[in-house]
Formats: sequence, C-alpha cells, structure tokens
Amino acid sequence: MTNIAEFRNASGQIDWEALHRAEIEAGECCNLCRGVIFPPRGRSSLCNLCRLIREEEGKVDHRNRLRCPKCRHDWAVEAEDNGELYSEGSHEVCCPVCDHEFEVVTAVSYSWESPGLVVREGDDNAQGQHGPKPVG
Repeated sequence: MTNIAEFRNASGQIDWEALHRAEIEAGECCNLCRGVIFPPRGRSSLCNLCRLIREEEGKVDHRNRLRCPKCRHDWAVEAEDNGELYSEGSHEVCCPVCDHEFEVVTAVSYSWESPGLVVREGDDNAQGQHGPKPVG
C-alpha cells in the first residue's frame, strides 16, 4: 500500500501528483479515471468500470466517463465544458473523435451527513470501547 508520508517534502506539503502516480503504478488506483482498485493489483491497470467501458458491447454506466457507441472512444465528462451533463436526465453529446451525436442519461444520487453523537457530560465512560454513548 502506498504510504502518503513518503510523499511529504521538507515543509510537510504532500506532492499529490507524485502520490497519484505511485498509486496508479501500484495498481491501487485506475490509470484512466483514478478510481480506487481493491484489492490492489500490483501493477498499473484499469478499474472494473473502465474495463467495462472499454470492453462491454451493451450499455455501460460510469461515474465520470462517456463512450461513443460508434467509434468506442471514451473521454472524461469534465471535457464537456457546458456543465449541463451534471443535471438529471437525457443529454445530447457529440463524440470529439468521430462527431457522432448520441444521447447519454445522467442519474444523480444524494447522501446525507449526520453530526456525531452527543456525549453525556460527566460520564467517565463516555468514550468507552464502543465509542460515545448517545444522550437519551
């Protein structure tokens, strides 16, 4: 596993690009989308989603890449400068290689973050082996 401490310079700053390159070379991150690969493969490789977008004949879902159904070229969603692709629904796109126009569908999902548990004041065992005790 890549050790982040090895990528700190003398002033304590992390060289993020060097860290990402090392994670890709170790097979911990996809060499195309930088998604996490687990378990690490020990060599530069594609994650399952990128492998599918390159090899699968049918419809494919990917968190940040598009694939042309005509020429199979794939590219990062961020390359589409209009930002419109991030809204829920169908969108027309044009392949930057073969100019084929096609429709992609964006599915948006949400998650919610809740605050940490409130700990009773004066409880000596509030941070016991099972974590904070909830109030109530």
